[in-house]
Amino acid sequence: MSNASRGRLRNLTALQAIRRTWVAGVAIVVLFAAAAPTSGAVSPPVMRSIRASDFTLAYSETSAGALAALDARTRPATFGAVLDGAPWPLTTSCPERAVALPKSVRAQRTICWGDSENGVAGDVSTSPWVPQGIAVSGEANISGSVQNHRAIIASWTRNTDNVPASETDTPAFGHNDMRLAFVNYDDENAPRFRWVLPVQVGQGGSGLTMTPTPGHGGGLAWYANFVFMTDTNGGIRVFDINRIRAVETGTNVGCSATSCTAGKHTYVMPQVAYYRDNTSLTFDSLALDRSSTPDSLVAGEYRQASDSLTTRVVRFPFTADYRLTGTASEAWQAMDVGGADTVKNLQGAQINDGRLLMGRSDDPTAGRLFRVGPDLADTPQDCPPENGVRPHFCWATGVEDMSLWYYPSQQDPSNANTGELWTHTEKEGRRVMFSVALADIS
Repeated sequence: MSNASRGRLRNLTALQAIRRTWVAGVAIVVLFAAAAPTSGAVSPPVMRSIRASDFTLAYSETSAGALAALDARTRPATFGAVLDGAPWPLTTSCPERAVALPKSVRAQRTICWGDSENGVAGDVSTSPWVPQGIAVSGEANISGSVQNHRAIIASWTRNTDNVPASETDTPAFGHNDMRLAFVNYDDENAPRFRWVLPVQVGQGGSGLTMTPTPGHGGGLAWYANFVFMTDTNGGIRVFDINRIRAVETGTNVGCSATSCTAGKHTYVMPQVAYYRDNTSLTFDSLALDRSSTPDSLVAGEYRQASDSLTTRVVRFPFTADYRLTGTASEAWQAMDVGGADTVKNLQGAQINDGRLLMGRSDDPTAGRLFRVGPDLADTPQDCPPENGVRPHFCWATGVEDMSLWYYPSQQDPSNANTGELWTHTEKEGRRVMFSVALADIS
């Protein structure tokens, strides 16, 4: 993609001047000079540019001594070995969960979680782990593969208020602990997965400590060998797939003088760095934007409908060594419509080719996919309109984070919308990962 084209793609500061016109009842959101809407029309939910320099991050690295101590007590493991040995099969067809899929666009691909992960619809007690973030290898590498594997990583958070009595690994985990599903997607017709435990390591008076990673894990992004994970009220965690280690199985998560155990998990992936938020941004979703110059991370906030604060989306650019610069380059805030921020419940935010895509959950009904950018025209949909208008796509039910599977052809500016947008759903009995063609929503 040329520098001139990339510059055009990243120029979302034009969001300060958004207008909405109406053609035959179809809402068109355009990034041009502001203009008054047609008489009687209700303004759409849109974003306005705010001062990016207000959002900063402080970088720190995990102690090299702690990582070395972990290495001494565990066995090396490659990313490929983790995927090759994935023991649990997943299906690619689950018509009984179609109710969770988008209502306005066809799902290109689907991956259905097994019964033990899916739980029972309407019965939260059947599933103590809940899916949240998602990242695909087509995001990490433009070729679609990482270390010769096509893969998907999904974060799951634990809700210990809903623990089935039959579960035996309860002593090892607590509320809001997280684990990662590594999905082997080399064969699209027969995906398989295994659990990997993300851990925190440190050194104290008693030696090496290793604990489960706490938090919601609402957003994941994957860039080369680094996996970025949101820490809701703290910042962004960084993990490295090249540092995955094999451990012993056992009841607890921790290390002795000679070995480490991680409950039923065979592998752990230690946090290697952290970006601490210096402001008040609430980190939920996370996505990689390869159409910006330089490449960047896009972080989105989750705000409940009852929250008085409005939703914000912030871009943090990368340096050449996969490090974030520490200061946001662009930021946007939802504009009030009739005194209400209608981009509340934001679960995923992705920017590509100058278009901002925002996925909102509206449980128990279908969510919304808001699209803000040039040359977008939303057609009327069957899901309930807001204030008599439909400025959105009807999206999935219980939808979560987003990740864009880039196609190699996207390096040509004329093919900027040839990738697939992936996401997944969290509701018990309706858990499915799926993709939609970027061209179908752009």
